[in-house]
Amino acid sequence: MAPRLAPVLTELDLPLQELQAARLDGDLYAIGDGFASIDEFEQAHHRALSLGALARPRFIAERMTAAWVHGAVPSPPEVFEFCVSHSARARAQVSPRVQVREVVISPSDVVRFGGIAVTTPLRTAIDLLRAEGDFANERVSQLLQLMDAHAIELDDCRREVESRHKLAGKRRALDRIAALGKAARS
Repeated sequence: MAPRLAPVLTELDLPLQELQAARLDGDLYAIGDGFASIDEFEQAHHRALSLGALARPRFIAERMTAAWVHGAVPSPPEVFEFCVSHSARARAQVSPRVQVREVVISPSDVVRFGGIAVTTPLRTAIDLLRAEGDFANERVSQLLQLMDAHAIELDDCRREVESRHKLAGKRRALDRIAALGKAARS
């Protein structure tokens, strides 16, 4: 019996030219930085595994990258966002397409798909609520899609944010949760 291929292939498995040729032949389809068999229905683990060529062993996909893995956004971000535990110490930038930051994160905030670590849907929602910058309609829509797909309530987010001490962006997250709650009631 022939060995079964991995559900997602990257440049770590075959040269990019061969993967592209198989895509052009209709045997594979592109998914993030990977390729899956046309027999595979795209799911979270496929999206996570497509990060294999970019993710280092201690990297954890976060923010919009995690939102994409969890199915809240239709396409991967232009710059993939990863974090590492503050105790792991991030190295210099891996690629212009990869952003890495050190964070305080507990094992309960991480889910694994194969060898790829991704923040849980709840941690991802909280990270999006805490993020600096514009909280535009598109970002709100993506956040609500993530929460809806994973049965996360605003109260779950509020309780989790309030339970954390010295959380960067805590006030911003609580203000956004309150605004979202107010909008939902009106």
